[in-house]
Amino acid sequence: MKIFNNYKNLILISILASLFFNCSPSYVKNITNKKSKSMNKPILVIVYQDYKGKINGDLIGTMSIDNFGIVNDCSYDDVMFTIYNEAKRNGANILKINSQEKPTLFSSCPKINTSFYYSLNPRDYEEEIIWHFDRKLQADDFKNVVPGDKPHIGAKSSFGIFYDINQSSLFAPTTIKVKAKFYCINSWIKEDSKNDESLLRLQQLQFNITELHARILRKKLKSENLNFTNMDAAKKIFAKVMTDLKAMQLKCDEETDWGLNLKKLKTWELNIKDELYMLDEYKDKLPF
Repeated sequence: MKIFNNYKNLILISILASLFFNCSPSYVKNITNKKSKSMNKPILVIVYQDYKGKINGDLIGTMSIDNFGIVNDCSYDDVMFTIYNEAKRNGANILKINSQEKPTLFSSCPKINTSFYYSLNPRDYEEEIIWHFDRKLQADDFKNVVPGDKPHIGAKSSFGIFYDINQSSLFAPTTIKVKAKFYCINSWIKEDSKNDESLLRLQQLQFNITELHARILRKKLKSENLNFTNMDAAKKIFAKVMTDLKAMQLKCDEETDWGLNLKKLKTWELNIKDELYMLDEYKDKLPF
């Protein structure tokens, strides 16, 4: 009888373990209005949960992660990559994050709930742009109101480097996320400057310089082997990279005469392109 009871206990433990430890996360999808691939545009805008406006477009469906337990391939990037690809596969050009929660002791997956949309004007909902080789800045990306006290300035761009270093426990690997961003809602361009090619080229060049320093930051942070004992080192590295970024952007403005010297502008564009290529292994591979 004792052996039989022990056997039952082992079976119960095995069932509980199988429920708690899974191989991969599971998702709940409700796609009711799939669009053909011919309608799908090369852009997929991500709208975050703090967006308060209404999305004018066709609702394609919803998708969320439905998981309990400890699973593999379940980081924020893993989950978002799966959802992102599913949105594109169903013809969406807007991915709206409705809510998200961090992992808990009982689940290694973040809880992310999303909706997919198709809109004729997906760029209208962009508040920020993550640098990508194929995504060039356009006049319509500058969405802030032009101030009345800047008569001699054609445009103002807001760039930044976002970084996040996370280690959930002493034994967990350290994850590093670094993004070069252009903030649409903080950038403006005058109406009579929207067709100024050299001005837009300068803004793109400054964005490329931001991406260059994002790659430098990724490289430096990776070489530090960060963990709980030396997290403060990241702050010093970030501060130094940001100081260097501002100095290079100012030098670029001055040497190109704020984009008016086309010869210098071209030289800067080629040099930054070469430097980006030299750090190609540190480029951002995820579009979110």
